[in-house]
Amino acid sequence: MADKITNSTEVKVLDEGSQILVNPVDELSAITSNPEWRQKYIENSAKEESDVLSIFNRGISSEAKRMVGPRIREIVGPGASKEDYQTRAPQIFAKEEAGLREERKEEYLRLTNNLEAVKAGYQKSLEKFDDELAARRDDSNLKAAFVMWGRSPNHAGDRGVNGHGYNAGVIHYFEYRAFPDKNTHSPGEMSVDGFIAWSKHLNELVNGQKPEEVQKNVRLEDSSGKQALYLLTKPEIGRYMIISYVEKGETPRIVTAIPGQNEEVMSNRFESEIKTPVLEKQAKRLNYLGDGVHELT
Repeated sequence: MADKITNSTEVKVLDEGSQILVNPVDELSAITSNPEWRQKYIENSAKEESDVLSIFNRGISSEAKRMVGPRIREIVGPGASKEDYQTRAPQIFAKEEAGLREERKEEYLRLTNNLEAVKAGYQKSLEKFDDELAARRDDSNLKAAFVMWGRSPNHAGDRGVNGHGYNAGVIHYFEYRAFPDKNTHSPGEMSVDGFIAWSKHLNELVNGQKPEEVQKNVRLEDSSGKQALYLLTKPEIGRYMIISYVEKGETPRIVTAIPGQNEEVMSNRFESEIKTPVLEKQAKRLNYLGDGVHELT
């Protein structure tokens, strides 16, 4: 099938059946070049330093309230109207906070400067990644790593071009880094080589090449021969629940790798795959098995 151009975006046929997919490099570049994503990535990456500064500021605020709070009505004026009180009280507290912050100026500047330095470092790392991705967009190892993944919605639940989702590796290893609720899905640094190494590791697990690292695995199959593989790694090597789907006659495609899971969580996931009606799964999920789901022994 010839390549086509849709809305000025290059689309190519990858080894994913007859489905026409956007080039994963373009999907990744679209995410990491988005100013909103970049801001969220930097803020999330610097969350520890930001939290330290927030704790400092909350301490200042609490101390100001303890010092001024008991006298606030007296300071505003006993005869002040409700509207005057509501206007002046916050101003009085803010002035007290400013004074306390000035008294601890050295500590405040140390924390704010540290936060800005860390953010600047992540900004530079993004610029470095931009150059790396541009230089390696045709790297055969990167292309091979993308093919190890299936398709998934992005963090917002959007399913992308024609509802087929995005390369799951792009979403789980890269996009999730900007979001506190999902950033632990992405081990190692945000780099091309980091992604290749993680993809290879997961691929070896789902293809049975590292049985010594697996605590439990369950394979399901529907009446068409499509399979879903649920795999839980051992705690000592880093506990992950990995889910992959296998079209009949093809190799497994990883759709997610979730850290910190256990056997109960995994059981709930594959029991849901077995028991949930197909139409309900179709409405909620991008990846699912059809009728006649049963466990393979």
